[in-house]
Amino acid sequence: MDKWDLHIEKVSNGYIARYVDQYEDGGKFIQTVVFEAPEEENGDLIAMRNLLLFTKEHFGVYYKKHDKENIIIEIEEVTNDKIH
Repeated sequence: MDKWDLHIEKVSNGYIARYVDQYEDGGKFIQTVVFEAPEEENGDLIAMRNLLLFTKEHFGVYYKKHDKENIIIEIEEVTNDKIH
């Protein structure tokens, strides 16, 4: 694994992401981040949204208010008459 690798694992209550991080002295270690789904109706969507936001930032993609285009990750309520 190098610093750009990202390993994502689906678990029963969300996701686990692992990547290589670095100590101040240059030593490397595996960092683990848990995205646990809250126990609510859309908990799975919340965990996935948080994972996607983390993934975007891990690869250096950030929202920039002066850019003409940005990637927006959000949960959108869909009604029966508004299906994409």
